[in-house]
Amino acid sequence: MCHIDLDRTRITKRKKTTENCNCEQGRLNELPDHLLLVILSLLPLKSAIATAVLSRRWRWLWTNLFDIDIDINYNQLLPFLHNVLPKLTSPYIRYLGLNLRLVSSSDINISSWFDWAACRNKHIRQLRFVTDYPHISPEIPLWVFQLPCLVQLELKPWLVLRDDYADTTTLFNLPNLKKACVEFYCSDHRVFEKALEKLVSCSPLLEDLSFKVGIWGDDDDIVVNLSSRSLKRLEMCFTWAIHVVINAPNLDSISIRADNVPKPSRYRISFVDSPTALLACSIWGWTDGLDDDVLLPSNFFSVISGVRFLTTLDQNPSPLIAPITFRSLTHLQFKVGYALSGLALLQQCPALEVLTYDLHEYLFDTDFSWSFPDSAPKCLVTRLKRIEILAHPLVSRLEFILLQLLNYLLHNAEALELLRITITPPHRDLSGIGSGSYDEVHLIKKLFEVPRSSPLSRVEFYSPSCRVMDGGGIKSASSLRTLLD
Repeated sequence: MCHIDLDRTRITKRKKTTENCNCEQGRLNELPDHLLLVILSLLPLKSAIATAVLSRRWRWLWTNLFDIDIDINYNQLLPFLHNVLPKLTSPYIRYLGLNLRLVSSSDINISSWFDWAACRNKHIRQLRFVTDYPHISPEIPLWVFQLPCLVQLELKPWLVLRDDYADTTTLFNLPNLKKACVEFYCSDHRVFEKALEKLVSCSPLLEDLSFKVGIWGDDDDIVVNLSSRSLKRLEMCFTWAIHVVINAPNLDSISIRADNVPKPSRYRISFVDSPTALLACSIWGWTDGLDDDVLLPSNFFSVISGVRFLTTLDQNPSPLIAPITFRSLTHLQFKVGYALSGLALLQQCPALEVLTYDLHEYLFDTDFSWSFPDSAPKCLVTRLKRIEILAHPLVSRLEFILLQLLNYLLHNAEALELLRITITPPHRDLSGIGSGSYDEVHLIKKLFEVPRSSPLSRVEFYSPSCRVMDGGGIKSASSLRTLLD
């Protein structure tokens, strides 16, 4: 008869577990401090501080962090500035980020944060200050624009350019800057013109530039000259009339957006020389009639005619670019806001392979319907391989809008391989706004009943509550009813 000592077995297992933990902890403690700091820098600051309870060695290790990313609610900012910030004593700061959430006032004081960073500014390579309240305008010290080692700069609150910034000869000195994201706000357009031009000219390595400008109290025309041989990606957002002259021969991506530009003011974009490597273009602000927010000269469209990726608002853009053929365009994305048209643009995209429609959550309570061209575009019949539709559940008459579009596309797309529909939740709480609603099960049944011209096409449907797909081929909804019922 066999006897087993259960208590002794438990003790042996506990001993082995303890030995394994001690062994792993011992290997971690064998690492030098600078490697442990690399590991801690990958954690959120709050988690890095929590390691102080591990042992005596770890108690103050976090105070020597050289990558500091602060993500904090505004109501916790003052305690942090007084209790935690003074304990961060490392003289070498490589990355410094501050993300303020739940900001409810335009009057905030973060001068102590900048004062603390000023003592360590010689080595800062990445500086990031972002808030979720777009209209705050804290005082940004000038040393931020004179960091010799800075590689990335992101300032998302408004950067107020005072009138005494007009002399910008010594304002910017960023010899190693490669990426900049800045929002400007000023009352004198001449200050903005000089500041932006100086930022670009004093950053010989700049590759990625994103800026937004807001100007008040001045109706004069604004002309900004952006000249950079290193610039590859340019993103611009305007809230006022502006003319941007671009001289960037190596540019490969450009994004243009008009954000509530007061009419009849318009913004204009022109190129000195055509970029030879331009691959992607995104334009927001095309409207119809005489109320166009954007005035784009014909040479601009000749420049972007060779892009492979194009994103635009679906607001009848074709009259503006009717003479242009996008000979290399393979990916086209429509941002559908307040109109349902633009499919005629497919006639000008003979090489198109991927078509994306983003039905914005603000597309509700409208009576618009799709405007289809008289004859099916050649690319839709012979080249188009993939269609993606992103829709929000608040879109009014969602089922009608989707099925009307899909009947047209699937009937003509003979080379289609994949149709993917994704229902995404709204980005914000829009309760009480709009009346969009749909029966998900009924929509899926109708979707898979739409006849398809392509024998190889398959359909996928994704939503927060379900995921349905078929294996390809022309199928009816009968194979799906057991799953849906």
